[in-house]
Amino acid sequence: MPAYEYTAVKNDGSEINGSIEGDSEKHIRIMLRERGLHPISIIGVKNNQNHSKKITFNRKKFNTTELALFTRQ
Repeated sequence: MPAYEYTAVKNDGSEINGSIEGDSEKHIRIMLRERGLHPISIIGVKNNQNHSKKITFNRKKFNTTELALFTRQ
């Protein structure tokens, strides 16, 4: 899920900054409003490489039997 940094205003008028993960900017706006915040700006940020995990395979191709077994599991 992509990460976003936001600036929002609380009901008492104070400003708050933070970061949150969501599917899209629209999803982030909905989540912030559910928390009683009024979003001012939402900016997408790149995820840190240390937090994302990447799965790699040494082989480039699977035969059909291996592929069928892999997808069943």
